[in-house]
This record gives sequence, C-alpha cells and structure tokens, in this order.
Amino acid sequence: MAMMKRFLTLSIFLVHLITVAQGAAPHNDTLGIKNGYLSFETKDFYVQLVKDAQVLASLVPKSAAPFDFAPFDFLPRRAADGNYHTGDLIVRWRGSRDSKWLEQNTAWTRKAVAALNPPDKATFAAANLGPTFNASIPFSLTRTWSRTDAGDLSMSFSIKNTQNSALEIGSVGFPAEFNSIFTGLAAEDIQANCSLTDPNIGLNGGYLRVTRVNGSPPALVVTPLNDDSKFEGWDFLTENGSVGVQSGYQTSDFEGLYQWMVHTRAYAEQEWNATIPWNTPTSRTLKPGEAFTVGLVFKMASQIDQIEDTLRKTGSPVAVGIPGYIIPQDMEAQLLIDATAAISSISTKPKGAFKTQLRSGKALSLTPSPTAFGRVRLNIKYSDGKEQSIHYHISKSAPQAVQDVGTYLSSKHWWTNESDPFGRAPSFMAVDHSGGIGQKILQLDRVWLAGECHEAGASWLTAAMKQVAQPVAEEVAKLETFIHKVLWKTIQLRDSYAVRQSIFWYDPTRKDFWYDPRLPYELQTQTHYSNSWNAATANVTTRGYGYIFPAATYWALYRAGRAFPEMLKEAPWQWYLNQSYQTVKYAFGVLPNGTHPVDYWNLGLMGETIIGELLKDLQREDWTSQADEVISLMKARSDVWEVTAVPFGSELHWDSTGQEGVFYWSNYFGREATVNKTIGTIMGYTPTVNHWGYNGNARRYWDFQFDGKISRIERQIHHYGSALNSLPLLGYFRSKTMPLYVLRITFGGVFAPLSNIQDDGFGSTAFHSWADTLAWEVYSGDYGPAFLGMMLGSATYVVDDGELSLTAFGGQLVQGSGKRYTVMPFDALRKRIYFQAEGLYVELDYGAVQSAEVSSKQLKLKLVQRPTPAATAAGEAILWVERTTATSMSVSSVNVSGKALIMKRGGWAIPLGAGTASVTLTLK
Repeated sequence: MAMMKRFLTLSIFLVHLITVAQGAAPHNDTLGIKNGYLSFETKDFYVQLVKDAQVLASLVPKSAAPFDFAPFDFLPRRAADGNYHTGDLIVRWRGSRDSKWLEQNTAWTRKAVAALNPPDKATFAAANLGPTFNASIPFSLTRTWSRTDAGDLSMSFSIKNTQNSALEIGSVGFPAEFNSIFTGLAAEDIQANCSLTDPNIGLNGGYLRVTRVNGSPPALVVTPLNDDSKFEGWDFLTENGSVGVQSGYQTSDFEGLYQWMVHTRAYAEQEWNATIPWNTPTSRTLKPGEAFTVGLVFKMASQIDQIEDTLRKTGSPVAVGIPGYIIPQDMEAQLLIDATAAISSISTKPKGAFKTQLRSGKALSLTPSPTAFGRVRLNIKYSDGKEQSIHYHISKSAPQAVQDVGTYLSSKHWWTNESDPFGRAPSFMAVDHSGGIGQKILQLDRVWLAGECHEAGASWLTAAMKQVAQPVAEEVAKLETFIHKVLWKTIQLRDSYAVRQSIFWYDPTRKDFWYDPRLPYELQTQTHYSNSWNAATANVTTRGYGYIFPAATYWALYRAGRAFPEMLKEAPWQWYLNQSYQTVKYAFGVLPNGTHPVDYWNLGLMGETIIGELLKDLQREDWTSQADEVISLMKARSDVWEVTAVPFGSELHWDSTGQEGVFYWSNYFGREATVNKTIGTIMGYTPTVNHWGYNGNARRYWDFQFDGKISRIERQIHHYGSALNSLPLLGYFRSKTMPLYVLRITFGGVFAPLSNIQDDGFGSTAFHSWADTLAWEVYSGDYGPAFLGMMLGSATYVVDDGELSLTAFGGQLVQGSGKRYTVMPFDALRKRIYFQAEGLYVELDYGAVQSAEVSSKQLKLKLVQRPTPAATAAGEAILWVERTTATSMSVSSVNVSGKALIMKRGGWAIPLGAGTASVTLTLK
C-alpha cells in the first residue's frame, strides 16, 4: 500500500510537470517554480509546495485524483511578483506612538524564503519569511506546513515582536488561491477541473468552502487553525498590470482572489472607512518579545452536503438558519446551534433588531423587531471563549415589499414623454437611486440601460410580474398602455414578433436628441465595437435573451386579466395569452429555410420557467395546438442538451443562467442524466452558509460591469442568479427524495430578491460585496429576472425528514395534538404550499392561503381574498393540486370538497365573495 501511495504521488507530480511544460512559459518566475517542488501527503491530500517560496502549488484529493483544488496548471502564468498564492501573508502594523499603518506583503517582491529545519515529524516544511519582505520589519515571521493530530494539512504563521516597544497588528490576511481560473479552458475542462470558493465570514465559526464546479465530491473546507485565527474579514486582492493579465485576472473568466482576514482595524480606518464592515474591526497589541500564531487548516468533506458535518468534527460552532438568513419582519426564524461549549451571551447589532429566545437544547427563536430593516449581525459568545457571528437581513413583510415594488415602479420608473424620438414612452424606465431620488436613466453610454429591451433596461418585467402576486388596476392600466404603445409598437416587430436589442442608441448626427457630452459615448463603426451601440446594433433581433421578458409580460397580463377581466381595457386576456405564445414560438422556432431566426435558442435562458407556466395555461384553456407547438419546440432543445457534454452554456465562457431552463425541460421530458448533471453544477456554485448575502447566492460576478453605476468585476450579492437557480432546486426537491440541505440552499435563493427591495420600494440589481463598499447598487439594472424568480418560486414548504422536527420553510407552524398541525404561509405570494410527507403541492391563481390545518390524510385550507389590504380582492380563486409521491402521481388521488366548487381551467374554482372560504383535501 505504501508503494502504491508513492506511485500515485509520483504520477500526479509527473502529470503536473508535463502540463507545465506544455503550458505558457513563465512571464517572470520570481516564485521559483523552475527550482522544483516539495511533495508530501496527508490523510486526504497529495500536496506540493513551490520549493523556493513554500507557497501552495497543488492540493489533490486522494479520492478524486488527478483533480486539483489549486490552479497548478496556471503556475507558469502566475509566477511573478504581485501574483497571490495560498501561503502568502499580508500584514499591517504600527508602533505604539505611530498613527500611520504600515504594510508588508510576501507577494510584492519575491525572494526565496529561508528554509528552516522542521521542528518535529508532523512538520513538512518551515521557513523564515523575512527575505521576501521588501523592507526591514519590527517582527520576525515564520511559516510552517504541518500535519494536524487529525491528519489534516495546516498552515501556520508565527509573528513575534522584535522591537523594544509595543506593536499593534492591525491586519493579518491569508490570500486564498484555488482553481477558479476559467481562462482559455473549454466548458468540459471548467466543469471537470475548476472549483469555486465561498466564505462564511463568521469569526470562530467562519470557514471557506471550496467546491468543484460540477458539484462532484469531494469538497474542501478551510477552517481556523486556532481561536486567534477568527474569520473577521474577506477582502478582494488587486493584481494590477501584467501580473494578472496572463491568467485573465478580473475578467468574466477569472473573478480574482480574496484574503481571509484575522484582524481588520487597519483597513476599517483606511479603505473601509465609508462603510460598515461585516464584523467589528479588531487589532492585536504585542508587547516586546511577545508572539502569536495564526493560520488555517485544510480538510476534506466527502460530499458538498457533508461540509457542516466536517466542521462539527473540528469543534467549530455550527449554526443552521431556518428558513435562512433573509427574514421578513412578520416571520419568526429559527437558528439551530451545534457547539461544544455552552452559550454565554447573545447580542445583535443594531441592538434589539431581534428578540431572541433560547429554547430546548441550543435552538434559538428569532423574532424581528417591527422597526428593524436591513443588515443585522447576531453575535454568539460561548463559555470556551469562542465567538460566532451570523449575518441576517430583515425585510418588510414579503407581501408588503412586493406591494412597495409596484408602487415605486408606477411612480418613480413611469415616464410619459411621448415626444421621445426613440419611441420609448410611456414606459417603466430604469432608474438611478443615488441619494434615494430615483432619477430616470434616459440616456447612458451603455445604451441598453436606457434602451428598454435588454434585461438591464426592462424594468417593465418587474412591473408585470408584480401583477402575478397583487394586481392593481392602476398598475395594470399603465402596463397595458406600455404594451400597446411601446412593447408591441417599437420593441417588437409586428410582422414577426422579433425583439430588438435596444430602442435607444448613439447617433451623434441626430438633430432631434441631445446626447449629454459628459457621458463617455463612443462612436461604433464597422471596425470599432462600442457599448454605445449604433442603430444597426441596437436593432438586432437575434439575441435570444431578450425574448423571455416580453413573453413573461404578456403572460402576467393574461393571468391578471383572466382573474380580473374588468382591469383589461386595451385587449382581452386571450390576446395577451396569444402574444406570449407567439413570442415563444418565434424565439425558438425555425424559418421555412430551416434556420433559426434567434440565436441561443439551444441555451437555457434566464426566466424561462415562465414558458412552463405558459404551457400549463395553454393546456388549461384547451389551446391544444398551441400547447403542442410549445412542447415540440422545447423537446427539440431538450434533445440537443441530452447529447451535449455541458448543456448550460451562455454568451460567456462560464455562467449560471442556463441551468434553470435546461433543468425545466430536461425534467419535463424525463431526461434524468441531464437533470442530475444540471442539479450537480447548481449545487457546486450555490452555497449555504451563515450569511444572508452568500447563502443561496448562485455565483455571478460580471454583471455590474454592464449594469452597475459602480462598473467592475465583483462577486455580486443576490443578482438574479440567486432566485432563478432556486427554481430548479425547488422542482428537484418536490420530485425527488432530497436531503434538507437542498431546501436550505433554495430558500436562500428564493428569498434573496426581498433583500434587494429598499425601504421605499426600489429594487436594486445587486449588493456590492467588496469590503470597501458593502452597499446596494443604485441602478435598478436587471432586477427584473430576480423578481420573476421570486414570483415563480415563492411558496411555503412543510418538511419532516428526520434531520429536523416538523418545520415550515417560508411559514409558521403550530403543532397540535397527535399528528395535527396548522401552517400559515409567510412567503411573498401566500398562494402555494408543498406538503412533503403527503407529496402534495397546492397553488392558487389569486387570493391567498391564510392557513392550512393538517391531520391524517386530510388538509383543510382557509382562503382569503388577498394577501395584503391594498391588493385587489379576488372574487374567486382557482385551486390547482399536484401530487408528487412516488406511489401516486395522479391528482385523482386527492378529493377536493367545499361549498359551491366547480371544475375550471384544470382546477377547482372557489367562490371568495364572502371574504373567506374553506376547502378540504382528502388523500385517497
């Protein structure tokens, strides 16, 4: 066995040498890779360090060799001064009489470190890092790579004050370099060889989770070495100039690297002084001759959903939030604590944001203050001295937040200047929320933000989807006006249903429009592409991504008009349903010559779950030929995905937009292999951690460049990927026997768009995650697809899988005697409930479920006319029932009874004229 291990280690090392030999030559090998590597192994990993620098070169899990968590193949392109690697250190300090912080960084100027003799058999490598610092420093610094008592890899730094006066350490940062570099790789290579890193910035409960892009096992878990190594901050690292160019640093192919920060006071007083950090900034004072040791431990989790079990084995406190960490003001949340020590204190910042109550064991109930809004930090201190921070966001009640969005859109976004030469009015324009003003974006050099068709300009999508939850006559009237005067007049071509890219463009020769000279417009020519599209580029109709928004808008007006026909003044509901169908038919259809008129027809498009909703309604209305056409078009796409190695592509090299559509139609047509592949990759890039911003956050990091006022490559907190990727996970959870872990991810995503809604109803495109910003983007941008995802996914899920007692995600559950209980929805719609034990999914078109009383094989639903007092009262509600149990998929296994029920549109029509109604579902 020992011989086999040595053979595997040598084999992997040789593969790496061959890869390096075939790759690009080092731009500037100050790292010293030409001088070779130190190779060793731990219980779970084959490890290599660059011999000269003693930074991490390779971290291969034995169970998945030759997959490498480190970007070994890119080392020749990342071997220069200024390239960061795991094992580097960034330190800021000042003397007791100094006010200015000084910094040293092992990556700035590379020199071979001074190797030391390992002090014991558990130490693989040790070095004095002094030679690689580019100036004299008042402390000594050593780094060791060792094997822990549990057999894991550890990296530790010892910092000792060598001067005769006190020294304040204001920051200690560990760069974390794992293989998230997609530059120059084929899609198959990205899926097979790359990984993604997500932080849980939780002090002594903090950790990094590094997962493979395809979601396959194993996962890497990086934890604090000791109590002094708390995870206080997470800061982006800049690699300027040529050092980052060769690996595509700060592009859509390589987001860049971050540092785990033990102390952050030096940054909080400088770069971060205009914002509120995630955790309270701290520093550490060293007396003369005093030293301290900090570092990280690298552990393996056998599966992604075993990451928390892996953490428990380290003694780290582990917390599980139900339903997550975005909590509406009217919802009580639960927090389950698993720690080796007793809780000694609990506090919140702002003070009083939560009323906390410790229940049986270490289960906390958290009741939001009715005045709390926005970011809230919960700090838990334990009797062993550890401290854990858990990051929440409190929103208004979900239906109130949805109502506020509608009000804001119909006032601040609404623009009626019909003299606009581009034909954009009346419409819901994108807005700039700077200073809370809500200024309409009528022109910009990135023309799509003012151009109405591209997702960043389509605020009307949000306005339309709001009517799916709470139709309001005034808002519907404005939408109808927009549709008939702009959408169906200017955005779409009447002879074909084609959709333009933008109906605003840059043409400096125009005399009927004043282009602001303060904006950096660029003239686009045949030889020069510019973001300031000219008329030819703006009028392109082949971009498939633009078609979902009109289709969804027409469908939303159909839904509202079907239930409230008196609201429609411009056209009947049949017209809107047909418009949605015809838009889908053109987008995915084939011309007589056999070509596709629209590009990306064979990719998953964000928000296309709406096509599934359209199909259901076509079938419910007995529009059989139209339904059959949609099925045929979608099957053709599913056929393509079934024979494509990586079917979830996009306009970009790697993306998280295609998975939603690929899952929906692959699942619809029973393509199980593609379904499993798709869910695997969603699990790979969507974490669950104790942080409202990263929990359920399907990774996206380039859209600010296109849609933000702060325009840069940056990990986005709750861009539309969060909500849209929750839709396939929800569908998968209902159709399979899945662990609770999946639902926890999902609710992080489906509740995410609530956090984007500001106190006045403005919907931001996303939150800026960089530690020097931590603020909501002020452009409305492409919030629409996120809101669409919330409208299609919001529901209450009642689960009992043994991991938790009977629990309602998205609602409140009151346990009765025996097996009886009552659940009350608190999600955004309050129209859908899934009962896991019964395999039952119930949904209303309008009205709301006030409560559901459940006993053995019987559910009694109490319905009301509206989810909020300001919503339009429904005269009747259509109840749809879906049975998803493995033994009985048929709706006929459910008997529905109630007063004056009639069958209608594939469901049961329930009169609500008296204000309330009761319906009983009996399972056969």
